Amino acid sequence: MQLWVEGVAPELSVRRAGIGEQVSGLFSLAIVACSLTPDLDLDAMILRPAAFMLSAGWGFASHGGRRLYTGLCEAAEQIGVEPSGLSTYAVRLVPRLHLLTLRRDCRIFQRASVPEILERLLDEFAVVHDFRIERSAFPSLDYKVQYNETSYGFLCRLCEEAGLTFTFEADDHRGSVLVLHDAPCAAPPRPGPPLSYLNEPGDAPGVEFVTRVAISREARTAAVATRDLDFRNPAFLLAGRAEDSSPAHLRIEHFHFEPGAYRVVTGAPSATPIADRHGHARLEPAVGARIAEQRLRGEQASGARVAFETSALDLAPGAILSIADHPHPQIAERRRLLVTRVALDAEIDRPWRPRVEATPADRPYYPPRVTPRPVIPGLQCAVVTGPPGRAIFTDEYGRVRVRFPWDREGTSDEQSSCWIRVSQGWAGAGFGLWTVPRVGQEVLVGFLEGNPDEPIIVGRAPNALTPPPYALPQHATRAVWRSQSTPDADGFNEISFEDQRGQERFYERAERDKESLVRNDERLTVGRHRSRLVRGEEDIALGGSRREEIGGSLHRTVHDEERAQIRGSLSATVGGDRQEEIGGRYAVAVGGAVHVAAGGPIVLEAPDITLKAPGGFVRVTAGGVVIDG
Repeated sequence: MQLWVEGVAPELSVRRAGIGEQVSGLFSLAIVACSLTPDLDLDAMILRPAAFMLSAGWGFASHGGRRLYTGLCEAAEQIGVEPSGLSTYAVRLVPRLHLLTLRRDCRIFQRASVPEILERLLDEFAVVHDFRIERSAFPSLDYKVQYNETSYGFLCRLCEEAGLTFTFEADDHRGSVLVLHDAPCAAPPRPGPPLSYLNEPGDAPGVEFVTRVAISREARTAAVATRDLDFRNPAFLLAGRAEDSSPAHLRIEHFHFEPGAYRVVTGAPSATPIADRHGHARLEPAVGARIAEQRLRGEQASGARVAFETSALDLAPGAILSIADHPHPQIAERRRLLVTRVALDAEIDRPWRPRVEATPADRPYYPPRVTPRPVIPGLQCAVVTGPPGRAIFTDEYGRVRVRFPWDREGTSDEQSSCWIRVSQGWAGAGFGLWTVPRVGQEVLVGFLEGNPDEPIIVGRAPNALTPPPYALPQHATRAVWRSQSTPDADGFNEISFEDQRGQERFYERAERDKESLVRNDERLTVGRHRSRLVRGEEDIALGGSRREEIGGSLHRTVHDEERAQIRGSLSATVGGDRQEEIGGRYAVAVGGAVHVAAGGPIVLEAPDITLKAPGGFVRVTAGGVVIDG
C-alpha cells in the first residue's frame, strides 16, 4: 500500500486502510500511516492532490491485483508519537468530487438538460468525468433551481431524478474518473472468467474467488403511480404508472403528486409565441411514464441483494460480474450481477478480502431517490423584470418573470426566472379581476408543494422604490386602487375611498377617457348637492322619452347660442308666472295658426307695433294709429 500527498515527501509508510465505495456516492479512504517526521504541516496537506495504490502483486488477478485511487486529502491528523521516533498520522482521501460538498449555493439553470447542468457543475471544479449515456434521451428542462443546497447534493438529486448513476473508474493517466451512466447494467462484464465460489477458500493461492455469499430479498413496493397538472389543459389527466409482475393482491402502490415534473422543452409548433419565445415548454405524458418506471426500479433496487467476500481487488461499484459454482439458482453462472457497494479493511500481513454488495443486473438499475429536494415553506420577495424600456412584460397567460434576491448570477431582464403565473383576485372563464404586475414592482412568490422549480405569484408588496399612492400614516383611512399610464407617463386612473369619519368620500378618476355601459336600468340618488363640470362638449342621445322633475328652481345660463329642434309637439305648463327677457331680437315663425287665450288683459308694449296681414296692416306708434287696407 502506497500513499502520496502533494507537497509531502514520500516518507509516509501505510499501516492500514479502510476503504468504502458505493454506486452514486463518494469513495472514502481512511488511511493510517507512519513517518519519521514528527511535525508534518497538516494545514498544507488539506485539499492537496493525493493518491493511494493498493497492490496485491498477483499476476493472475485482473489488473494485476491493483487498485488506484486519486483525489484530495480531506483530513489529516497526528494520532501518535512513539518513543522510537515514528509519528502516526491518520489521513482521509476523497475524490475531487468531494469539493462540491463544500459549496452551498442558490442558482437558476434554464433551458438545459440534466447532463448539461452536470457538466457545468463538474467543470467548475475541474472534476475529470465521462458520460456513458444516450444524450437524446435527456430533453432540456425549462427551469431548474439549486436552492440552499450543496452542489454535491444538487448533483445527486439531479442524477436521481434523471435516472443516472455515477461511479469512479481508475485510469493510469487520468486517475479516478467520475463516470455517469444511464444504463449501468448494460456495461460489459469484468475481464476474465466468472469468479468461483469457494465455501472454505483458505488462502486459495493463484485464484480469484468469492466466499461467504449471502442472498437476501426484502419486500418492496410493486407499483408506482405519478400525476402532474397542466394549467394550459387542466381537464387533461397527466398520469404515469409502472408495476412489476407481482400478483395483484401484492401490488401495493406508491403514489407521488409532482407538480411540474413532466415539463420539458420540446420542438413542437407553438400557438403562444410570446410564452414560448425562449423554448416550447410542455408537460409530456411520456415523461410521467418514465418517472414512474425509474421510481419503481429505484425503490426495488435494494430489495434484492447478494453480499459476499472476495479476493478480487478490481471489483468496484458499477462492475458487472457473475459467480460460478454456487448452488443457488438465483446466482447461477449465467446471472449477471451489478456491484453496488464495496468495503475493505486492508492491513499489512493480513489477507485482503473486500466485502461486496451486488444486485441482479438482468433489469434496469436506477438510483433510489434518497436526496431530499429543498423545500421553501413560505413566501419570498422578488422583483418583476422585463426587457429594457418595457414597463409591462407578460405572455398570453398573464405570466411575468422575476428576479429573486438570492439569484446572484441572474440578470434583471426578460431572461430572469421562468414565466410565473400570477394569482388574481377573481379568475373565471373570460371574467374576473385581472391586473398584471409591472416591471420593477415587488411581488410575493409562493411555491407549489414548496418546490423551488414551481413558483407562483400570490401577492404584491410596496417598498421604498414603489411606495403607496398616498403618504402614510396621514392617509391611513384611505383605500386606493390607482394605476399608472405607460410607458413613462405620470398619468393615472384611480378609485379611492376615504373612511375618515365626517370626511367619507368615494373618488374616481380617469386619466383620459371613461366609458360606462348599463345594459338595463340605471338609478342615481344624491342625498344633497350634485355638480357637474364638462370643459368641452357634451352629447346626449336618448332612444326613448325623458322626464325631469325638479323640486325647486331651475337656473340655466348659456354663454353662446342655444338651439332646440323638436320634431313633434311642445307643451309647457307653468303654474305661476312666466317671464322672458331677451337682449336682442325675438322672432317666432309658425307654420299654422296661432291661438292665444288669456284669462285677463293682453298687453303688448313697444315704441312701434305693427299687425300685418295680406289685406293690410295696423301700425301703432307714438304718433298715433295707422290703418292700411
